[in-house]
Amino acid sequence: MLKDAGLLTRRTFLVTGGAALTTLFFPKLICATSNFERKLVLYNTHTSEWFKDIFWADGHYIPEQLDALNHFLRDPSNGKTTNIEPKLFDLMNNIQKAVNEKKPFEIISGYRSKEFNDHLRKTGKGVAQNSKHIEGKAVDIRMAGTQLVKLRNAAKAQKAGGVGFYPKSNFIHIDIRKECYYW
Repeated sequence: MLKDAGLLTRRTFLVTGGAALTTLFFPKLICATSNFERKLVLYNTHTSEWFKDIFWADGHYIPEQLDALNHFLRDPSNGKTTNIEPKLFDLMNNIQKAVNEKKPFEIISGYRSKEFNDHLRKTGKGVAQNSKHIEGKAVDIRMAGTQLVKLRNAAKAQKAGGVGFYPKSNFIHIDIRKECYYW
């Protein structure tokens, strides 16, 4: 019986010591989404591509990750990119944390070139002429398994700009603007 108690103590010591060493030598594994880092998990419904990475750390945006996000959110009709407003990524990060950061946002629409936006307007898709998508300040998203109302409410709670609710099309629109605006 004493032998078993010794094994339990040694096993506990090894597990605890291993966890402590992991934390010491690999702190980013433990704090992957701390207050010092911002991460997004995204799935592009047009390209079937994924983005799962930290885009802001230690008080700064990571330029390579901003470039990767600009490419990820490119115009699906012609592959054109723009510099997406980084505050949009912050907003997405905050919403993802508020709802469930382990689930990806499904990207319905990111950046749109003026040509593609005009094309969508002509086909009667309910697209604004001066869309924030053209400016790189908007994204249309949904999250599988999450009620659209919950996603909309989390977006509105951020008070960071526009929030559009499109339950028939199964997505919400979020954008960066000076005033809060909801539809």
